[in-house]
Amino acid sequence: MLLTIDKKRAVLATRMSPALMGIVPRLEGHRKWLKEGGLRLEPSQYNIELLRDNLPSLEVKYVGEQPGVQENLDEDSWRVVPYLPKTAPYDHQDRAAAKMDIQRCFALFMEQGTGKTKVAIDRAGRLHADKKITGVLVCAPKGVHRQWVDGELPIHYGGQYSAAFWPLKEFPKTLSPQTDLKWLTINIDAIKTPKGHAMCDEFITAHA
Repeated sequence: MLLTIDKKRAVLATRMSPALMGIVPRLEGHRKWLKEGGLRLEPSQYNIELLRDNLPSLEVKYVGEQPGVQENLDEDSWRVVPYLPKTAPYDHQDRAAAKMDIQRCFALFMEQGTGKTKVAIDRAGRLHADKKITGVLVCAPKGVHRQWVDGELPIHYGGQYSAAFWPLKEFPKTLSPQTDLKWLTINIDAIKTPKGHAMCDEFITAHA
């Protein structure tokens, strides 16, 4: 099965099949079955990874010059600067990460103590390396939100970052979009306050 990609669109040379029936609804952006045959879709990294993970026989062909992309890419070459976790994941964390990679939205229903926070941190690192996000907003119980900044990020995050936790008098300049990943953590009760809500809104508006 051939996927042809240029700067504006991607076309999958195929017909509807039972395998595709479960994939097409999960594709992001516009998609359309073409009269001449094939499926047109957005050439996003998410879509390409989704097709690669679910269609083992997929062949990818690039047409024209792709910024930051070369011919004959392997699975990880979409990442301009690969993210390397600071701590090695366990097998169950690898399995969770693999499932998250093919989902646009997800939840981790893992038992307490199995490392949900590390899985989420590494997921954010990969998305940042893929240039898909610039910031992460963490909403957690009071006290736990501070532990993300003081304990979890220094241990697990394998890249450059800036972080701040609630309470804050004003939006920190260090959390403005730059080259490193920005983290804002806030407790769930503070979000209900006008000031906390405004802080979250400003952070979300400033970042991808």
